[in-house]
Amino acid sequence: MFRYKEINRVAKFSMAAVTVITLFSYLVITPKFTEYVYRNTTDDLIAVANHVASSLALGEALSLGRPIPDNLFVELEKFRNNATPLKIKVFTPAGAVIYSTISEEVGDTREADKIRGVILGGIGVGKLEVGVKGKGRQAVVEVYVPMSVADAPVGVLEVYYDITGRWKRLHYLTAFSHAFLLAVFLFLFGTLFAVSRKALANIREKEDVENSNWRLKEELAHARQKEYLSTLTRGVAHDFNNILTAVMGNIKLLKKLQARGESDVELLNQMDRATHEARDLISHLALISRAESLKKETIQLASLIGRSVPVDDDKARVRMVMMLGDDLRPIIGDANFLAKAITALILNADQAMEGGGVVNVMAVNAKVSAGNEEGIPPGTYVKISIKDSGKGIPPEDLERVFDPYFTTRSRDSQRGTGLGLAFCKSIIDNHDGFIRIQSTVGRGTTVKIFLPVE
Repeated sequence: MFRYKEINRVAKFSMAAVTVITLFSYLVITPKFTEYVYRNTTDDLIAVANHVASSLALGEALSLGRPIPDNLFVELEKFRNNATPLKIKVFTPAGAVIYSTISEEVGDTREADKIRGVILGGIGVGKLEVGVKGKGRQAVVEVYVPMSVADAPVGVLEVYYDITGRWKRLHYLTAFSHAFLLAVFLFLFGTLFAVSRKALANIREKEDVENSNWRLKEELAHARQKEYLSTLTRGVAHDFNNILTAVMGNIKLLKKLQARGESDVELLNQMDRATHEARDLISHLALISRAESLKKETIQLASLIGRSVPVDDDKARVRMVMMLGDDLRPIIGDANFLAKAITALILNADQAMEGGGVVNVMAVNAKVSAGNEEGIPPGTYVKISIKDSGKGIPPEDLERVFDPYFTTRSRDSQRGTGLGLAFCKSIIDNHDGFIRIQSTVGRGTTVKIFLPVE
């Protein structure tokens, strides 16, 4: 399903984003931060060494080409005691040690190449060395500062600083940040995983319910179709049986009359009417099954509706009110079938008012917009409304009123073929129109027909 793919895609993207952010922090941000801290520490220590070299006037002393004076030895020792460097060394431009806090290193030239590089570079440099001392680790920064007089190099000052404490704090901070990032990663990953699983479970559950509802609807539709066909078959069989009974009975009577040399034209007329009823029934069935073709032409509905009103044999019981617009748009359709449908609907409204009442027939041009309450496509229609003041149709029966032979009256009170609203709906459907019913129990029923204009 589409929703499965979407939720999986979102979950995978979120998990990938969390993973990438965590790895980026671990592999890029943390090392860069550590490097930045060490570089700042080294720069600070180089600045201190530069200050020491200038304040002790080591460059001026070396520029004279003589050994370091005794008073400078005293100053160096003071610096050593106050600043607590691990070691201090002074080199000549050639790389020989002329002063060291470790006396054995005086005269050593093993770092000559490095010293020459510092002098050529003209700026202080430093590096971090981490080694094992006793049972722990020691972090030492070696700082080399060139000394010059009048832009002429005269030597190099080397200072060793112990930053083990700072290094350990940074190391612990880094380790803590790694652990924190890992915890955040695991938490977010776990949360996303749980949320995704829950979302997928909810979607599956919802789709299971939807599938179950769909199957139930299919079963109900199938059962409804079987009931529809069963009702249609029984109704048609009943109507044909009545017609055949009338025809066969009249034939039997005619045979008896013929045997006596007599005849009865009325019996023949009854048989003729019965065969016409059978023909109409077949025509109606063909229309419902859409097997009947319509003879469509331009129709003026005002005159057609006027002709469709049945003759009222009981004017005192039911009153007919007609309200037809003078400017009704013409439509394309079969006038004969449309007249039958309108007549059947008016008769149906008449029969719904057993105690008498008013049938209102109204026709107007109607422009229907999108999203209308009738649920029909937008467009221009002629709307025909047939309203009665009868007892109304219960809500549970509204869905079935278009079924063949469905009625809210008793079978004995039925008139006509019994195809009723099913026949009317088929006619309207074949004209690309729509039929809607609104009914309130105790207040009456309104049937609305929407026919598209020419």
